[in-house]
Amino acid sequence: MQTGKFPCTSCGACCRRAHLVPDFPEPVKEDGSCTHLKKGNTCAIYETRPLICRVDDMYEQFFKEKVSKEDFYEANLATCRMLQKEDGV
Repeated sequence: MQTGKFPCTSCGACCRRAHLVPDFPEPVKEDGSCTHLKKGNTCAIYETRPLICRVDDMYEQFFKEKVSKEDFYEANLATCRMLQKEDGV
């Protein structure tokens, strides 16, 4: 697996579940999605999005001493696949 950058597919499945993240740092819509999620699954604040939305930065700040980047990516990808399956993506 490539370990340079997390291979996000920009499906928006995680953004549609912002309400499930404890203390999510951004406003959440009534449907539970992040208010910054735009049509086409793009982020209105991508360059300044919070740390929780940055897989690579989360790894560097909190997990690099605990798990390999490859294992961290695999765990995140497993969650992505589960959310995508739930959404029918």
